[in-house]
Amino acid sequence: MAGPSDKFEYESMQDQETITSYMKALVDGLSKGKISLASNGSEVLLTPKGLMRFSIEAKRSDSRSRFTVKISWREEEQPEDDLEIEVSHTPKSS
Repeated sequence: MAGPSDKFEYESMQDQETITSYMKALVDGLSKGKISLASNGSEVLLTPKGLMRFSIEAKRSDSRSRFTVKISWREEEQPEDDLEIEVSHTPKSS
């Protein structure tokens, strides 16, 4: 079952040092499995884990350059703690 949909968007002009700091925080969060994005009262908490899709695109023209990085994954439902499983080589008698 899918949970609520949260969306976070942010765009601004920043210097190279500031953007580098943001990117390092994203890498740190990715490695720890928890990324929090917040600005002006809006916040989204992401918990990356497991297999992820990674794509990178770069473009350069005469006066402009850009690159886009995308990372995506599926949020897996966590099993309930009280579920039990029995494994046996013989059928369970009724």
